This record gives sequence, structure tokens and C-alpha cells, in this order.
Amino acid sequence: DTFENPDDGGGNVGYDYPPLGGGYENPADSIVVNKTPCDKLKAQTSNITFKNNITSLEGKTGDSYESGYRIGTNTNGSLQNQMLQNKPGTQQVDLKAFSNTITLMHSHYDGLYPMFSPDDIIFFNQWIVWAQNWNAIPTNTPKIPLNNLTFTLVTSNGNYSFNFDGTSTAPLPNYTIQELDKLNKDYIENLNKAVTVGNVSGNMSYNMEKLETEFLKFMGDKMNMDGLKLYKITTNGNSSLTLVNGERKETDCPN
Repeated sequence: DTFENPDDGGGNVGYDYPPLGGGYENPADSIVVNKTPCDKLKAQTSNITFKNNITSLEGKTGDSYESGYRIGTNTNGSLQNQMLQNKPGTQQVDLKAFSNTITLMHSHYDGLYPMFSPDDIIFFNQWIVWAQNWNAIPTNTPKIPLNNLTFTLVTSNGNYSFNFDGTSTAPLPNYTIQELDKLNKDYIENLNKAVTVGNVSGNMSYNMEKLETEFLKFMGDKMNMDGLKLYKITTNGNSSLTLVNGERKETDCPN
């Protein structure tokens, strides 16, 4: 997972980007004081590039590997959209962010849990921390709008996004291999509470409300990140998922 300066590798296609409260030429100009997290997320999820990528990734959940896209802003305000490559010799997508990246998207193929993984949480945390550090260097321009960065997951059982609602966050620990193994075991133990295995078929089915609850519990207990928000993304709009007294609460974003 790497974070770098913008690097247009060629072949990028520009799209018009719906402005947040007025046109802007770089993503930093999109920071509008009174915009809610729902407003900022909607600006990402309602653009045609994002929607087309969702449709594309929904068609890839039956593959045996992850797929993904990176959306960035060009200096003229249009969007660049790049398909992500897989890490050589793996089924994992190679997540890379640049200073002009606003949205990263990837799929979990059937066979993976239909929810962000511990590695995904680590990546999002590293992305936000890296963006904070970028912004702290006066000569780095444009500044990265932390609260607009969107990390989206597409699965056969629903689509989700991580967003950041805060001014800063602390880096997660630099986990050892043993600690990562333990995190993955805890994650599996939590999410398996929402799994039913068919007696005849052996296929796994998910109670998604239960799975969302168990994921939020895992994250809060084991990988808590200040400012991290979980949203469900649907064609009808977005909703935030939170735990209130240990109970899952879904709050629809205004359309």
C-alpha cells in the first residue's frame, strides 16, 4: 500500500465532477464548512464515475480475485478514473493513493466476508494519517480534503464506505505478524456469528444486520480509529451505521 504524489500514468479519462457548493479546481476548494458527512459522501457517490464503477465491481464479485478503481481530481476539476492492478501473484487488489485521490473502491469476491477486512481498516487509517502529514508540509499543494476521502467496498451482499469525520487521527499500531493473525482470528470469530452454512450445499449465507453489528463491535474493541465512519451505500441513497449501547443503529442520509 503506497501513497505518492499525483502521477498520471496515461489513459485517464476526465469526467465532470459535481461541485460541492460551487465549482472548484482542486479538491481542497471543496471543503465547505456547513457540509455534513452525509453531504460530502453524497458528492462522491452520486457522480457518474462512481456509479459506473459500482456497476462494474458488482459484476466482478463472482470472480476469484479482487478488483478496484481509483478516482482522482485533475487540476481542471474533471475526474480521472483508473482500474487498479492486483498485487503480483495474489488475489488482492493493489491499493495506492496519490495526493489527488478522492475515492478508492474495491470488491470482495464471494468467499471473502462481505465487509471491510482488518487490512482494509489499516489501509484507510494509513491513508488518512499520510494525508494529514502531507497537509502539514506548507509547500505541499493542493491540500488534501480529509473529510472527502472515501474508501468503498462492493460485495454480493451490499456495498459499504469508510469516511473520515474529524480533523486528525492517530496511526494504528505497527502490528507484528502475530498481532495481525490475532486480529484476523478475532474478526472471523465476530463475523461468524452472522453466518449460516447450508447443511446440504455448504454455502455460507449472512444475516447482514448481525454482520454489520459484529463488525462495528470488532472495530470498536480491537481497531478503534478516531473519526472513522461506516456507511451503507445503495442505489436509493446512503445511511450511516453506528453502535448505540451495543445495538446497531442505521441512520438514513438525506437524499
